[in-house]
Amino acid sequence: MVMYRIAFLLLDAVHRVRRAQAARLGHTTRAAAWRSLAGLAATAFVRAFDRAQRLQTGLTGRGYDGTLRVLVPPAAVSVRFLAATAVLLAGLVALTLVLERSVL
Repeated sequence: MVMYRIAFLLLDAVHRVRRAQAARLGHTTRAAAWRSLAGLAATAFVRAFDRAQRLQTGLTGRGYDGTLRVLVPPAAVSVRFLAATAVLLAGLVALTLVLERSVL
């Protein structure tokens, strides 16, 4: 979930830098466009690295040690559901065998 959020934050940062470059006429010539693209990549990398470092510091401050602990509720097994599923499956197998013999 964190990576999903980070991906959109990175895309937003790239969009803002690209808009700022266009406002400063960074795409007027082919050379300027390549220079702007290189600057965009460098800026996006630095911002992503800084953001990841701040995220790591924040998670460490909250006691995150690299493991994801979740509370998993115990799964109840319904005997009625399992029996109905078995009966339905057996019925489908029997119906398939009967129909297969009648076609031959």
